[in-house]
Amino acid sequence: MVDKSITGELTPEDFVRAIADLMRPWKVPEGAALEAVRRQIEDPWYTPTDSPEMGFRSENKQDAEDLVDALNVVERVTAKSTFIASLVQSSQEFHFEQESLTKKAEWELEDLDRLWIKKNKEAAEELVPLRQRAAKLKKQCQKIIANPPGEDPRSGYRQRDVACGALLLWLEHSTKRPTVDSNSEFCRFASLLWEAITDDPRNMEYACRKLLGWLR
Repeated sequence: MVDKSITGELTPEDFVRAIADLMRPWKVPEGAALEAVRRQIEDPWYTPTDSPEMGFRSENKQDAEDLVDALNVVERVTAKSTFIASLVQSSQEFHFEQESLTKKAEWELEDLDRLWIKKNKEAAEELVPLRQRAAKLKKQCQKIIANPPGEDPRSGYRQRDVACGALLLWLEHSTKRPTVDSNSEFCRFASLLWEAITDDPRNMEYACRKLLGWLR
């Protein structure tokens, strides 16, 4: 967290100056460094949103679990003989063949039974691709449940974004190498940038450490 006893209540321009000063010595003229910091603070990329584009991991996991429940119903219902029979009974093709059969001079009840059995078998076979696709999708959902994609709200995705912006700003304008040791200038730099953007004093050491760890 930024030490208010040191920084006091900073104006927007105070933040710009304090952030830029931590990057000294600069690779660019002072005016260019200050303007780069201003642009970074005002970048619309940091505008808060309800959730990241991919959604939160917990939400994606819940969606996958809901879909698995629905697919279980599909598998269970389509396997029932009563469901298959209802498809046949509602089929215009079945009723047309049934009517054609009964118009013949010679027909028996066994003929209707054979037609019924045949149409039920055909309907069951037509459901096989649907059941196979449902089973495949169910497996994919189960993988998502085990390892959901997206962001974890606990991971501080906005802090990560600001840390990334801070790193790019630092690499482009400072001659110093960014480090994440105790009380490093880069961590204080990122913390000030976060506060300037969000008005929320926060220690960004964890986000910076995690980011630089990914890049090693």
